[in-house]
Amino acid sequence: SEFQLIQLMSAPKLFGLAFLLSTLLTVQAFYGPSSDVETLTLQNFKEKVLDSADVWLVEFFAPWCGHCKVFAPEYSKAATTLKGVVRFGAVNADVEKVLVERYEIQGYPTVKYFSHEQKRTAEDPNAIIKATENYSGSRTAKAVAEYALSKLPSK
Repeated sequence: SEFQLIQLMSAPKLFGLAFLLSTLLTVQAFYGPSSDVETLTLQNFKEKVLDSADVWLVEFFAPWCGHCKVFAPEYSKAATTLKGVVRFGAVNADVEKVLVERYEIQGYPTVKYFSHEQKRTAEDPNAIIKATENYSGSRTAKAVAEYALSKLPSK
């Protein structure tokens, strides 16, 4: 029965499963499963953002933040408008505290631009860094999209 199955699972496994599920549901609650805004976590951030040759805008949000809830539909519209041109991601700051600390996030929502260019550090040739910049413009889809387009490399 279901009760026996739950008894067989250890408490840490149940907690981990619940934690993962809540993280995915929180980002999906903001953007929905078919959104063009990608869910970013500590586990996938390097592969998706840092190892990528794409321009990224990454929103750091908190699920309880009223400004974040108002901004989410605008951010999502910008992501859809620029699908295939600029990649958009979202980090749940309540869950991904390592990323919040690493990128010195002070308030929510914070949108950070990540350059398409990858650089290696002199101290650690295996470490990849990218130029970043905080977006400080209007919180409308049009303004976010215009900012993102201004960051594309010239050809």
